[in-house]
Amino acid sequence: MSRPWRFWVTGAGAAVWAAVVQMPQRGSAALAKRSSRHSLKETATRIERAARERGMPVFATFTPPQPRVPVAERRGSLMMVLGTDGEHTPVLRHEPDAALQLPLAVWLREPAGPGLTEVEFNDSDWLLEHAELPPELVPQVAALPALVEEALRG
Repeated sequence: MSRPWRFWVTGAGAAVWAAVVQMPQRGSAALAKRSSRHSLKETATRIERAARERGMPVFATFTPPQPRVPVAERRGSLMMVLGTDGEHTPVLRHEPDAALQLPLAVWLREPAGPGLTEVEFNDSDWLLEHAELPPELVPQVAALPALVEEALRG
């Protein structure tokens, strides 16, 4: 286990946006992936409801940048950043040159054609195994997979 080089809980949208533009490439082993049979909007509503029920309100919701994708090929996408409370969310950095991470972020993306909404989030097991997180953050990070699963059922 390694201790994060820097960890903080922020209420600053600028820190969250900085983490978004530094997001690692998709396909990382540190990301869990699920499919929702619901629309992007309905999936987001379900995740928000499940988060609120667990005391993790949505800190921010926005459309993530897709700079390398031609406009004609862009799909609907949404990023939801859950908070430790209504005004704060954690941000991690493991090394001075590493990208910022949002451990409570959920990415939603519509498929290219008709089908399921793709849902990605930080793999809590991987994160808890590879980073020595502050004790107050562990329950929320550990709860993220169950929260997503609950939202996608039904």
